Parts: sequence; C-alpha cells; structure tokens
Amino acid sequence: MSEEKLKDELNSPPLGAGGMNVQVNTVLMNTPFRGIEKLEAVYFIGIGGIGMSAIAKFFHSGGVKVSGYDKTATALTKKLEASGIAVHYEENVDLIPRKVDLVVYTPAIPEEHKELVYYRANGYKVVKRSDVLQIITASSFNICIAGTHGKTTITTMVAHLLRDSGFGCNAFLGGIAVNYGTNFWSSEKMYV
Repeated sequence: MSEEKLKDELNSPPLGAGGMNVQVNTVLMNTPFRGIEKLEAVYFIGIGGIGMSAIAKFFHSGGVKVSGYDKTATALTKKLEASGIAVHYEENVDLIPRKVDLVVYTPAIPEEHKELVYYRANGYKVVKRSDVLQIITASSFNICIAGTHGKTTITTMVAHLLRDSGFGCNAFLGGIAVNYGTNFWSSEKMYV
C-alpha cells in the first residue's frame, strides 16, 4: 500500500456495517452526567429493591440527601443504612421527610400506599423508577444492556472493563456483583 493511500485510509471515517462510512460523535461520550446539582433531597418508596437501591446509591454518591421506605429490612436496606441513608419500615406518613425535591417509587408499591398518596396529594414531584433512569441517562453517554437472559452478567462485565480501563462509569446492575459486592458503583466522571 502506498504511503498516500495509507494516509487517506487513516484519515477517513471508520467503516460500519455493510462497509458504509460511520462518524462517531464523541462530544456526548466525553461529557459527564449533569442533572443532580439542583437536587438536595430524594425520597424512595420501595428503596430496598435491586433497582431502587442502585438509584438511591447513585444520588447518595452525588451528595444528595437520600432516604426511603421499604416493607422489610433486608441485606440491601441494611447496607443503605450503613452508608448513611435513612430507611424506615413502617408505612407511616409521620415518618416521611417533608423537604424533598423528588419522590421515586417502584410500580411494586400499591397506588393506595399512604406515603405515595400523601406526596401526590401535596404536590410533590413523584416519578416512577423508570422515569428517573430516563432523567439520569438523558444527558449522558450510556451503554444500556437489554435482553431476556444475561443482562446483569453482561452489564457487570462492560462496567468492569470501563472501570478498570480508566474510562470510568456509573453502573446500575440488576443484581449484586460477586466481585464488587454491590449493585451500583460510581465514577468521578459520572458517566452512566
């Protein structure tokens, strides 16, 4: 290959599927997540679930005051408490914080749950877990894993590679990663 042809090939966009030229926009990929700076306090109804606890850890790692309710104390809720997140186990409006910017609930919580009813009736911003994930991922570079089987395993593997390569990431895992002992880890770069 001639030197001129080699230079042309090195300077041309990478080839994608079917041999088509592909250009990669790296602006978003190199832009850390922004969005929690204005939040001071978030309350979770059903904080003990695998997905809810990971999101609670995300906000907590970003300096947001996090608290929540769950029906039963578990290893997950005990770890949340040990990290400084207040959790109560009684459906009781007298136990909930009044100064919160966001209330997150899981669809596993019944519509007539007293705390959920209180927050809705009093004009708080109340959103489902899936909506919070949308908010978190809307302004950041994301690698999202979907499918029927193996999502947690593949997500953990990808997150491990990003973490150990130095690129960094925030990882929301669908289970507890055995080698890390958690369902969430964060990066200073705040990529999701």
